[in-house]
Amino acid sequence: MKFRPTMIGLFAALSLTAATAARVSAADAEPVDRLLDLNRQAVTAYKAGDYDKAKAALMDAVVLGKQSGLATHAMMARTYLHLGVVYTEGLKDAEKAGRYFGMAVRIRPDIDVSGELATDAVTKALADAREAAPATPAGEPERAPAKAVAKEPDPEPIKEAKKEAT
Repeated sequence: MKFRPTMIGLFAALSLTAATAARVSAADAEPVDRLLDLNRQAVTAYKAGDYDKAKAALMDAVVLGKQSGLATHAMMARTYLHLGVVYTEGLKDAEKAGRYFGMAVRIRPDIDVSGELATDAVTKALADAREAAPATPAGEPERAPAKAVAKEPDPEPIKEAKKEAT
């Protein structure tokens, strides 16, 4: 009869673990959902020609992602990619565009631009960023460690986002 209490205890422990994991996943999903929403707002503003509004939404996303511990999350790569697009086509700042494309590629080497955002200039700038990214011996871009990516971004976007928030 010792088997039954052990099984009940095991079942209770597994249930508690599953419930805790569900709460943690829900907590993680909230910032990611907010990042997704900010990126959607930015793309809408970009398509409407409001590049400053697009940049502001993406800067808010960068700050949120960093504060939420998502510096190397795929959604942050998408945010940096969108910043690269805004700086390439909208704000005409190739240097910053290249920096943001590079950050996107370091997080997700296979990231790509699609749809209306994939202009010739954007595609070329992204390809240039891929070429400049550090490569592994196999020739594939290397993913930077989380700490390196988290520390590397230029503090200027965070300063700009904080200025715009006040």
